[in-house]
Amino acid sequence: MAAEAQGARRWTGVEALDLPLPVPAGQAPLSMRFCRIPAGTFRMGARGAETSEKSNEEPVHQVEVPYDFWMATYVVTQREYAAVFAALGPAGVAQFGIRWKGEPSRFNCKPDLPVEQVSWHDATLWCQELSEWLQGNGPPMLSPWLAGSRVVVSLPSEIEWEYACRAGTETEFWCGDDDEDLRRIAWFGEDYHRGSTHPVASRVDDDASPANAFGLVGVHGNVWEWCRDSFELDEYAPHAAGRSAARSSDAFGSFDDRNRVIRGGAWRYSAGWCRSAYRSAFWPDDRGSLGFRVCLVRGPASSPDQAGGGAALGKQGAKAEQAQQDKASGTRPKCALGMDE
Repeated sequence: MAAEAQGARRWTGVEALDLPLPVPAGQAPLSMRFCRIPAGTFRMGARGAETSEKSNEEPVHQVEVPYDFWMATYVVTQREYAAVFAALGPAGVAQFGIRWKGEPSRFNCKPDLPVEQVSWHDATLWCQELSEWLQGNGPPMLSPWLAGSRVVVSLPSEIEWEYACRAGTETEFWCGDDDEDLRRIAWFGEDYHRGSTHPVASRVDDDASPANAFGLVGVHGNVWEWCRDSFELDEYAPHAAGRSAARSSDAFGSFDDRNRVIRGGAWRYSAGWCRSAYRSAFWPDDRGSLGFRVCLVRGPASSPDQAGGGAALGKQGAKAEQAQQDKASGTRPKCALGMDE
């Protein structure tokens, strides 16, 4: 998306801003569109009897997000991913011994398609590099909300993702409960051999608005979206007993071997996998129909709540020691939950 006037503005009733991105010398300016997500509360988890509902989505529970934040309108495109990579270089990659390349996608050389085949490590490094660039090169004030703050680009927490996806709705998808409702706004259920990802701003149905009430597009289908949290099958269980899980402590997430949350479904998965409440996981170095959407926060953490991605729910995370043992013993599967990628 071409760079427009800097600063926040109103867009279809949603407060939006355009974040300039670093680009190689001689290339046209580039920016990413973000929508402001207001503070609020919501009911997180499956409502019962949802399509393909899993026990790890239960029980439904009240969560408070006590801060505003900004989330990208679209998932990161191949153009955005490659531009930042080319302008900044893979700094820090050698430190972690992680393979990182500027054009990882299976459906490559299509700049408006979402970047995919991106590992959690790739996505996290991309956020870190862009955050560092913004400190010295970004505009001094993108919005009064960010005035005087260090701007951090981060993967969303699982709480932030579901809160922003639902945008005040209680249905299986923000657009309704039925597959036909989803079919009007999302790319899903395609044949693996004949289908593909789609441009992030493309409309499935010209008569249906692709954006939810917060202004976000494509939160269901097209590509899975990484969250920064580690994954626990019984993450919601403490709420059944009136307890809250521990909060996350790192806006970026630590570089360890714990599996990481993915949300939103993808172009070749059925509607049940695309539900607002559906949660699954991959190992952080896995690749597949995996992309990412980013947030802007005042960082590295303005408060413990913001660092944790919500007041009532955070991440205990799987034991890193166990993950390392599984990997060393050869029992580590391709995907944390046996998903076929």
